[in-house]
Amino acid sequence: MRTHRYVLRGTEVAIWIVAVLTLVATVLWLARPISGVEVMRLDENEIVAPCEGFFYRAEYPGEPPLVEVGDVVTYGTIVAYVQGMERVPVVSETHGTVLEILHEEMDVVAANEPLMRVAVK
Repeated sequence: MRTHRYVLRGTEVAIWIVAVLTLVATVLWLARPISGVEVMRLDENEIVAPCEGFFYRAEYPGEPPLVEVGDVVTYGTIVAYVQGMERVPVVSETHGTVLEILHEEMDVVAANEPLMRVAVK
């Protein structure tokens, strides 16, 4: 039985080295952490601003906030207000417990900017 040997020439070796290095670089690039991106757990949800304006946690000045961290909210609960051209209620579109309130009273918020993080039940 005769066996065949394949001998790589110089250019073939160089091509294989470039191919392997390209593959390694691609894998490392895809596996890198992306700065500025926050990974949200599947059992969490965010309540976002309906429009841009000033964020208010209470219905009127001097009143207690509508929700606090740890409160349970249901679908349709008014959790805050955003004052732009008019006062717009921020309505919860999920059922769960408020984990974090991401803005202070009278912060300027953009449309669709996260205002609160909720643990979904």
